[in-house]
Amino acid sequence: MLQVLIVEDSADDAFLLIRELKKEWAAVDHLRVESEQEMRTALAARRWDLVISDHELPGFSDMAALALTKAHDPDLPFIILSGAITEAKAVEAMRSGAQDYIMKGNMARLMPAIRRELAEAEHRRARRAAEIELREQELAAAKALESAYNELRKAYDLTLWALVRALELRDKETEGHSLRVVDLTMQLAGRLGVPADMQEHVQRGALLHDIGKLGVPDAILLKPGALTEDEWRVMKRHPLYACEWIQPIPYLQPAIAIPWCHHERWDGGGYPRGLQGETIPLEARIFALVDVWDALLSDRPYRPAWDEGRALDYIQGESGKHFDPQVVAAFLELHAQGRVRKG
Repeated sequence: MLQVLIVEDSADDAFLLIRELKKEWAAVDHLRVESEQEMRTALAARRWDLVISDHELPGFSDMAALALTKAHDPDLPFIILSGAITEAKAVEAMRSGAQDYIMKGNMARLMPAIRRELAEAEHRRARRAAEIELREQELAAAKALESAYNELRKAYDLTLWALVRALELRDKETEGHSLRVVDLTMQLAGRLGVPADMQEHVQRGALLHDIGKLGVPDAILLKPGALTEDEWRVMKRHPLYACEWIQPIPYLQPAIAIPWCHHERWDGGGYPRGLQGETIPLEARIFALVDVWDALLSDRPYRPAWDEGRALDYIQGESGKHFDPQVVAAFLELHAQGRVRKG
């Protein structure tokens, strides 16, 4: 059955049109409208195969009808059938999306045009459906890939946590240190403007900050007393070990700043490279303070934990020397808000 919406103010002309259509299609279901509101109602009420519109109607026009049709369904064929339309108007209508225009005195063109446009509409809808299906498949594939990536990233991060745990089990005196420093590092990173897309790398760097100590012999790492000068030279190599191990791993390369640079000092007196001021990466400057704060509040083989007041005085006193003054200021703000570990 052919479903035709006819935009026509003349019932007689509409009757003649239907009679012509029934010569080609045994069953023709049609509705005649002659105003914008009637057409809106008709388009919303059901599915149409074709719209055939007169050129000019009282208070309505083919161009207005065309706009309504294409807004409703861009693939719905629209043919203008008129006894009086200029070539300029016809060209304007075709450019606006009409499929064809036919003069009422040349009805022999109507049926071939309808058959052609019905076939074209079917092809357009099939193409559009295929494009939608392809987009949905691409979206599903992208979601599946993202899910797989997230699972892989979780597996990597769990492996890192396990590795850090193994390191801390080796050095009982610093057990829990890596986990404690991560939270404060992330708070300061957010406060000091580290970009959101870098913060997960900062977290990994904080977690892995002492990974290079795996290259330090137990006799030095676990020594209860003061280290000799030679032993200090070995100990100070642990940031270099971290760099050597992390650099070849693309997943961890963005996290390298903290393991490599957290023993640098603002005044240039740190190691391993003697960097100074803002040549030290911001995340490493942040972590340098966090690392010392946690160490001061923890028992060590060579000294008991400091009380909070003494540790706070030390941090303030090292501003501009060991620590970036900007980082110290942000730390003191967090401390005043009660968001810093207090021993």
